[in-house]
Amino acid sequence: MIRAISHGIIPMLILLLIGMLIGVWALNGTIQTMTLYGLNLLSPTFFLAATVVIVAIISTMVGSSLSSIGTVGVSFMGMAYGMDIDPAMTAGAIVSGAIFGDKLSPLSDTTNLAAATAEVDLFEHIRHMLWTTIPALIVTIIIFGLIGIFMYGSQAGDDREIQSMIRVLNDAFTIHPVTLLSPAVIILLAICRVKPIPALVFGLVVAGLTTFFTSPGSGLADVMGAAHSGYEPATGNANIDDLLSIGGLEHMLFGVSLIIIALAFGGLIHGIGIADAMIKGIQSFLRTRGNTILSTMLSCFGINLVTGEQYLSIILPGQTYKQVYAHHRLHPKNLSRTLEDGGTILHPLVLGGLLART
Repeated sequence: MIRAISHGIIPMLILLLIGMLIGVWALNGTIQTMTLYGLNLLSPTFFLAATVVIVAIISTMVGSSLSSIGTVGVSFMGMAYGMDIDPAMTAGAIVSGAIFGDKLSPLSDTTNLAAATAEVDLFEHIRHMLWTTIPALIVTIIIFGLIGIFMYGSQAGDDREIQSMIRVLNDAFTIHPVTLLSPAVIILLAICRVKPIPALVFGLVVAGLTTFFTSPGSGLADVMGAAHSGYEPATGNANIDDLLSIGGLEHMLFGVSLIIIALAFGGLIHGIGIADAMIKGIQSFLRTRGNTILSTMLSCFGINLVTGEQYLSIILPGQTYKQVYAHHRLHPKNLSRTLEDGGTILHPLVLGGLLART
């Protein structure tokens, strides 16, 4: 079990850095700036398609589908009611965008976990996922765009909720392109194939420095406080306060504990031979590469369906099928991508899962 847990040290450190980074982003105005720019794009006709894009951007920036759904997603639901847009379709658009960010963001816990489980470089894993994720996103945006044109094209929406959020963001925070310097640096370092931990540390330092420009009243103690405990705004607007009450190293400890438990459980499953017994039971089915990938996806969805736990749906199949992929001479990045396709993407379809309950 100790050896199994050791595979998660890097993603756990990344998770803690992510918590610190998000807290500082909320303090220096990065998230506020991204949200405001996104809200200015909304119209009733393209509301659903814009929702997918905006939530995808925010989810990619914060690296968490739960944070995006539970905060800005709630705001979009309120806007949908005001515009008389089907809330079920709005929820689908929100989840679609959130899962995109959760899958491709280098700040995402599941993205780091899948890469660590398959023992693949994080950015190589993300690049390989583009082959399945980008086409899916494009098709999703087109579908929601057509729905908006044909169902809501002639509809005059009530944008009071949007204007209220825009007004609060402009009045309470510094909205400035300089706040986007930190995420831009992280993206640039990712393109240059810099390892996640130094990239995040550098992005954290840049975010802290920009705080002194965007929030003149904040000092080093405020930056360290946001990095450790998160950011707690008090604007008086419930949607904005919920959106920005995020981040902090403390808020990531629960996720870290789940990873430790899941990795220990996976190590136990392997240690007592259950995984090997499962592989032997379906050995005849795993003779081709296609069947191996299909079996991996079905296993991810099955564990999701039975346990409702996203981490286990990535870790257990990843550890179980690793040797099979090596036998078929499939690069481990194929395993990590399949784990995300089956574990992360299908998780919202499970009624007992965390995202469905959210």
